[in-house]
Amino acid sequence: MLGTQDELEELLEVSEEMGAQRFYIAADDLNQESRMFVQSLREQIQREIRIIALQGQKIADAYWDGVKAVRESEGSDKAKTYLGTRVFLQKDSVSFQWFRQRPNPNPKKEGKRSKAKVFSRYLKKGSQMRYSRHHFVRDPDWLKELVEEAENGYELLRRRAAALTQMKYRLREYERLLNQTYGEPEVESAAGAEDETDGE
Repeated sequence: MLGTQDELEELLEVSEEMGAQRFYIAADDLNQESRMFVQSLREQIQREIRIIALQGQKIADAYWDGVKAVRESEGSDKAKTYLGTRVFLQKDSVSFQWFRQRPNPNPKKEGKRSKAKVFSRYLKKGSQMRYSRHHFVRDPDWLKELVEEAENGYELLRRRAAALTQMKYRLREYERLLNQTYGEPEVESAAGAEDETDGE
């Protein structure tokens, strides 16, 4: 570690003493600091993606709670819906999706009727930050309200996720510049890593 921000600022002073101290700072030390910066940002971005997913799941939970509340107050027949929502987290990205379910009973097999399966058809969002209202035109008004409320929250989360994607792109660009400055980082071989762990 090269020190605190204040200590780094001090090293930037134009003086004989600071010049002497700068002389002993190796390029490897600077490289290591910058690599740690990149790694730290990458980990923080991954964490923030999961925070966004968690906030999205809370929105999805509120949607399902709203559907349940209407069913309990209006009766299951009047409040029947096959529209669902889910949060999908996959490694580096998160999406907030809507789907429609439809039951599809299996034919009789060997004289016994098997359980009905439910199939889901995901709605296409397109390139916009929110789903088009045309997907929900046939849904009852109470359901449209729940969808609108959820989409208002989802839209902001999609925008945040898109901003993080831009940050990841810029971070990769910055890493390429580091490689031009210091050369490609050395990758430790798997055999070398095993040798080190065997000694522990």
